[in-house]
Amino acid sequence: MIKNFRNLNVYQRSKDLAQEIYRLTQTFPQFERYELGSQARRAATSICLNIAEGNSQVYTAKEINHLNIALGSAAELRAILDLILQLGYIDEAQFQKVDREVEEMQKMLYSMIKRLRVRDANGV
Repeated sequence: MIKNFRNLNVYQRSKDLAQEIYRLTQTFPQFERYELGSQARRAATSICLNIAEGNSQVYTAKEINHLNIALGSAAELRAILDLILQLGYIDEAQFQKVDREVEEMQKMLYSMIKRLRVRDANGV
């Protein structure tokens, strides 16, 4: 059976998040678009790509590993959000909206990892 990562809600939301980060970073000062903006885009994109790559793995341990990488990228993105808020590149409302979405994504990823571990332990 071929798994389709495109059917995962967390994947779809991560794509939307990456798109939002791309939009936000276009408003950064010119020099910052290639520095902190680039880092934010890479972190957001990494979440999406690792969900897809993990879901396409045959072995559960490999899938969990990719989901853990996605979690790390989500934490990195939240730290970047803190910085860009402090630097005044986004306002509080933008920060709250995006930060809530990243936090929700982290919860979804933790839940997926937990389900995969249980499934693997039960030999399913």
